[in-house]
Amino acid sequence: MNRADELNEMKAKHRKRVAEIRAFQDYTHEARERTIKEETQQHNEAIRVEEDRISGALNNELENAFKAAHGPGRALDSAAELRLARLREEVKDQLDTKRLDPIRGYEDAVRAGDTERAGVIGKVGARYLNGFRRVRLAELVEANLPEKEKAAREKLARLEREREDLQVGLSLSRMSRGA
Repeated sequence: MNRADELNEMKAKHRKRVAEIRAFQDYTHEARERTIKEETQQHNEAIRVEEDRISGALNNELENAFKAAHGPGRALDSAAELRLARLREEVKDQLDTKRLDPIRGYEDAVRAGDTERAGVIGKVGARYLNGFRRVRLAELVEANLPEKEKAAREKLARLEREREDLQVGLSLSRMSRGA
């Protein structure tokens, strides 16, 4: 079931209920209008609660997908952190002084199997490039990702598109009911 299906079902039930109230002739016109107003207020509150639940569930799913795509934030010991910080500074220095071409350095690190150096160059090196060369580095980094991480990034992109669609739909829904 699509995330919006529950909301659409709730709206259809509300329209049906309002039609039943309008068709019920035992009530006076004022009583029918008052009952419809109360029904609509209850419906709007139920819709708001469901929208919040759906948005929260989607945000949780997005957060999990982001962690899967980008890692949960590695817990490094102080020696590993120090080594990575030194490597980052070394790469930045080489890039600043133009002793290292980001694309060639990345390719060399991948060939040598130095995943830490390749990761640092992939992240830091893009800042030193523009245009086609920046895109080329991003393509190289993407091409060398493990399959599991590629799949996680694709899922993350799909969920982000779904969240955008849902937000547009919720905004339109709120506008239509004056919320």
